[in-house]
Amino acid sequence: MRKENRPNLFERLALQARRTSSKVRPVSQVTAIISCENLDQKFDDVRYEILKWASKRSGRPLQEAAWRGKSFELQGVGAQPVEATHLKEQGYYALILDDNDKEIPQRNWKTEAAIAKHESGILFGTRLFCVTRGKDTPFVSSVPGFIRQIAENHGATIDGRPVGRGPWIVNSKVKVKQLVALLVDRKREQEICVISTKNESEDPISTLVDSEKIFARTVGAVHVVVLTSKASHELTRMIGKEFSVFQQSVRTYRPGFNPDESEWHEHPLALAQKISVWDGGVSAFEDFLITQCLRRTVAEARMKSEQKLPSYALVKEIDRKTKREQRREAAKSDEEMLTLMDEENSDLRKQLQKENEENGQLLSEAEEERDQAIAELNEAKNRIMSLEHRMLYLESIQKKSKVPIPNTFGDLEKWSQNHLAGKVFIHNRAIRAAQKVEEACGPDNIRLAYEALLTLRDCYVPMRREGGQKYKKKYQQQLQDKGLEETSAFAGARAGQYGDTYFIEFRGRRIEMDRHLKKGTGRTPRTCFRLYFFWDSDTKQVVVGSFPAHLKNKAT
Repeated sequence: MRKENRPNLFERLALQARRTSSKVRPVSQVTAIISCENLDQKFDDVRYEILKWASKRSGRPLQEAAWRGKSFELQGVGAQPVEATHLKEQGYYALILDDNDKEIPQRNWKTEAAIAKHESGILFGTRLFCVTRGKDTPFVSSVPGFIRQIAENHGATIDGRPVGRGPWIVNSKVKVKQLVALLVDRKREQEICVISTKNESEDPISTLVDSEKIFARTVGAVHVVVLTSKASHELTRMIGKEFSVFQQSVRTYRPGFNPDESEWHEHPLALAQKISVWDGGVSAFEDFLITQCLRRTVAEARMKSEQKLPSYALVKEIDRKTKREQRREAAKSDEEMLTLMDEENSDLRKQLQKENEENGQLLSEAEEERDQAIAELNEAKNRIMSLEHRMLYLESIQKKSKVPIPNTFGDLEKWSQNHLAGKVFIHNRAIRAAQKVEEACGPDNIRLAYEALLTLRDCYVPMRREGGQKYKKKYQQQLQDKGLEETSAFAGARAGQYGDTYFIEFRGRRIEMDRHLKKGTGRTPRTCFRLYFFWDSDTKQVVVGSFPAHLKNKAT
């Protein structure tokens, strides 16, 4: 008799686990404010909008109690699970709905929606999760469709700005000033996606990407802006060329933007040329952009949003706790108390099991993201090693040719990338500081600035990396030939007294510029030269934070 090739017990259990386990992916998160005079009426109006949306997806009519604002649960054959909890005393209403995907089997979309009475009006928010039990087919992120309806009907705002009915068209100096105010607002929590039009075009539809599509898929979670050509020039004038958006490019400004401190790569720019050749075309780039923006709403704003609008699970637990306390107070006999305790234990076991499953699913998702991040990090390290070898080769060629010394700071960033990369990093704050005082600086100090940067590259960096008297003597000789002196920054231990003057943000850290090169006396850029820097031991390079003007200290 032939033995059947059946899977063993372990293989069967593993197969069963794969079939029954779920993958939970947070998709998007929205938090908005709806201003109003009558809180109670607006609360009921928004709750009714949420219920109308839920009733279209529930599969069966919602109970009458649901429309009256009561807590309810809808289960059973033919229905998609819907549940709502109303904490009337706390002024809080939350609903959760499971919506089966119409195209992908064993996939559903779990939507949480909540409203709360707030000192500024009605706080409204949603969270969207994708739950997959079968094949994990890729998807494009979005926000629940009813957000746009609520925003339009009730005037929702994010970061103090109206959500609107479409992208914000910025086409004048006044609107550019408003945009810049939003960009640099320290309280801003949402990203700003700025989409520029064709060169010399004032037509908002002359963008390369579909701004309406991006707005519809991210409404309430991202500020979507269309910037016309003239407005683009004005924005460049106000915040600098390195942060500009032009000729159908797209830039995402993340929270914390500061044109004097931020680095250009922290606020990614996609040029039209790159978008045009994107794998899958312009539409695929749009999907990528939407997914990236929304992914950050769940990755970066999760804790803040949880503080403002608790998750449905937490709201449900508050409701259970309140009801348990009420029943304890109402219980009169020991028998009633025992029955109540048994019911509570049963409820707690069910809740614990559910939370363990959900936490396990989220942990699995986090582990996958960690593994992907590690793989990307290793790939980046390999690229860096390859680039370092390439840079050493180019440096050996470059040493044979004379480095050009510009007579302006206009192309300082490009010049530094071509001639200092990997050894001397010029912070954006330093570039802007140099360009601001260029006219007052004079040609001699402009030339001295470039020569000082090359001295740091050719002498100071080798001295720090390799050590030895040879490099030290060479460095001291170079400084002496140029009339320069290197000392600690004058502020020293008092640096903190001058706010951020002697500190810059670098690689996510606030670091003091503790050294400087100096020449001359006085305080004007023409008679005095100062270059402030520090040595970064992690990247083994000089980081220049300000030049050529003197920074504020006790003497000034």
